Amino acid sequence: MIDLLMKNIESILKQISAIVEREKIQQEEKRKRGENFNIFSVLGLSTSEVRLHSA
Repeated sequence: MIDLLMKNIESILKQISAIVEREKIQQEEKRKRGENFNIFSVLGLSTSEVRLHSA
């Protein structure tokens, strides 16, 4: 019974590890393509971003 539980836990952890690894790869690809580019950060206005537009 405990062996089966441990195998299930191992399987789940392997699946989670694979998902995390895919996410890391996707985030790195997005970074390389510039998808996370934020003009407000470049201009040094990221903290003022909310106040830069009209209501």
